[in-house]
Amino acid sequence: RGEEMGKDYNEAIESLKKLL
Repeated sequence: RGEEMGKDYNEAIESLKKLL
């Protein structure tokens, strides 16, 4: 399923935004 991976990907993007 890609739902879990999509959520993980979203969380990773949010973390990167905080770092930037």
